[in-house]
Amino acid sequence: MTRAWWTGAALLALGLSWQITDQVLRTLYPLSWGGPNIGGGLIYLVAQVIAVAGLITMVVTAARLGARRVRFGTGTFLVPVLVTGTLFVGLLAVNTLLPGDTGPDGGPAGINGQVGLAADATGSPVLVLEVCRGAVDTIDVAGPNIGGVNAPVAVLKAPAPVTTPTEVSLLAPPPGWSGAPASLPLDSTEFVIASAFGSQSELRQVDFGAPELASVAAAGPDAVLYSEYDPDGDRGSRPVLTTRAGFHELACAGFPDVASTP
Repeated sequence: MTRAWWTGAALLALGLSWQITDQVLRTLYPLSWGGPNIGGGLIYLVAQVIAVAGLITMVVTAARLGARRVRFGTGTFLVPVLVTGTLFVGLLAVNTLLPGDTGPDGGPAGINGQVGLAADATGSPVLVLEVCRGAVDTIDVAGPNIGGVNAPVAVLKAPAPVTTPTEVSLLAPPPGWSGAPASLPLDSTEFVIASAFGSQSELRQVDFGAPELASVAAAGPDAVLYSEYDPDGDRGSRPVLTTRAGFHELACAGFPDVASTP
């Protein structure tokens, strides 16, 4: 009976420990931890099943021991209760205090703004990095998916983490930016995806082709184009034109302590 008691306690402790670890890691690494393969999905479900199995084992064993009038005041029985009780309180605490993979605006954690598209005086593409909090340091532009891989168009690295709204020309990046600027004729390309990211943070991407670039260039220097989710669209999104100030308001909506104008 004692062995069954300890086995149940070990299973309960294992299941609770994994659930605590999962919540902590989803908070610390929201973009790389979680999901069906890492931390979440089946693994998390297994941890819950193990915890429940351990608890049931302890309850059944306690009932049998009670029927035999075994005293529970010894360390053999109290230590597992104290350990599992502490872990249960810890699980309640992390689930209450830690946000997990939910961001401050209620959306996915790690999303800290949005990428928009503008055009310079020559009509060349300029990416607007609307960083609402945190930082990004890398721009990645990829073409259509061919054979399961998005064709690389440009990769740019900032000289320092970008923490404020910034504009970066894809054909002529600002001084200090390194990497491979765009070499394709983007004014005639069919479709590219532009994203920006840093350590455990990323901006919502923008996708565009020649028609979108032409439309934002024709709209004037204050125009910014962004991608709005649209499941019925050909790309799963649709292009929307707005002003520079309007783009800031949209990208940073819901983030606390963010100024209303760029």
